[in-house]
Amino acid sequence: MNLEVITTGPYRVFVYGSLMKGLSNHRVLGDAEMIGTAEIEPTSDKAFEMRDLGPFPGIFPVDFEEGQAIQGEVYDVDYGTLRRLDRLEGVNVYSPQAGLYYRTSVVVSNPSDPRIDGTIAWTYVLTDRSARGTRRTKSGSWPETVSNRRRKEFNVLP
Repeated sequence: MNLEVITTGPYRVFVYGSLMKGLSNHRVLGDAEMIGTAEIEPTSDKAFEMRDLGPFPGIFPVDFEEGQAIQGEVYDVDYGTLRRLDRLEGVNVYSPQAGLYYRTSVVVSNPSDPRIDGTIAWTYVLTDRSARGTRRTKSGSWPETVSNRRRKEFNVLP
């Protein structure tokens, strides 16, 4: 999908890293309404793995067999918030692969929440250039990845 300039909303957005509640960039979402938690499950059309970029993650397209269930949160945002998210994520609307991330649509799932399950949301995906030299995380959960990293740093057993 392209980044059409439509100024109505709300826009449904799936976040999976530093934009999640309680993490460093959540403030960029302002007063956006959190609809709930969800996953992007691997499908034959789209599958992703989570990559570790140090202070924040990114997801990157992979073959279905290599895909991870990416865990995150779903928000409804207005146009101004969507544009702030694009700026934070380094989206280049004129040349998507030239940015840090590009914005694309995904189907999110949460079978226990009919408001979310099977809906389409925008999310941010690492460009090829940005993914170079990054490592796949063990799970598709950024909070779990950060927690495991802290346990290792402080020699705390799970």
